[in-house]
Amino acid sequence: MPDTLFANVSATGQSMILRAQAVMPHNAPMVNLVTTKKLTKGKTQADLPYVTSQATVQTPTEGDEIGFSDTFTIGSVSIVPGIKVVRYRLSKRLENMSQEDITAMVGDEMGRAQGQNVDELLLAQFTNFHTDNDVGSTNTDMTFATARTANRKIIATTPANGGPPTGQKKSLVLSPIGYEDFLANLGAQGVVASTNPWIPQGLSADIMRQYAVPGGDLLGGVGIFWDPYLQGSFVNGSGDVLAGLFTEKALWYIVSSEWNHDVFTRDDWLGVILRSDADYGVGVGPISHWGSQVTIDDA
Repeated sequence: MPDTLFANVSATGQSMILRAQAVMPHNAPMVNLVTTKKLTKGKTQADLPYVTSQATVQTPTEGDEIGFSDTFTIGSVSIVPGIKVVRYRLSKRLENMSQEDITAMVGDEMGRAQGQNVDELLLAQFTNFHTDNDVGSTNTDMTFATARTANRKIIATTPANGGPPTGQKKSLVLSPIGYEDFLANLGAQGVVASTNPWIPQGLSADIMRQYAVPGGDLLGGVGIFWDPYLQGSFVNGSGDVLAGLFTEKALWYIVSSEWNHDVFTRDDWLGVILRSDADYGVGVGPISHWGSQVTIDDA
């Protein structure tokens, strides 16, 4: 018997989901840069606590009673997940192809769709960072100076606003054009006046070498990334895009349930229907000063 798609549709469907789960993070750069929290059974939302008061150090007089100068108070930010669905109809004509081929194609496409959805939800949160940290301007290319200012605003967060994000990784996510402009600003402009090397020696060359290595960083620990979905609908006016520099706890990815799958057949459809569903949501964490919206030209 030939190795066809419908010879064992249940097992094949499961393989598609497993492949999609493996592929999805590679199609969603943002998922790897934020904090993920899995809800326990019975929970319908994530409540992220934070301190709303500030403690002070006293200098009591010896022999005097120590009084209470502070009251410890907390608040919380709630993020509510929502149902997401991917639904495919697989034509009966696909039964002439092998399970491996269909598993790869459908799994890859499902993973891309899932990754794109999560990524775009997270990218849309850049506008919810505190306005104190907004940098950049319309019709202006991305520069190192802009990234430097955004980073400074985040690490200079006052205790009243949550304090500096010590011990957290920071990431700058740019659009493809913003990424190109950023490289140009660092010196990677190609041949200039037919003189090599065209990447200037010294700091610029060192930064470029570090930036070109996967996992490299600059700005004292800020990872630089480009995101293919940060374009199109993510604009602010004509030709501009809203990028972002943020810490891992500035944005949260809340998962109530991972992707599940079901396979259906219908008498009016020659083939099968594959449906995947998940329950997740995203949001800015309790300290919105740990992120910076970066407006850059994207034309």
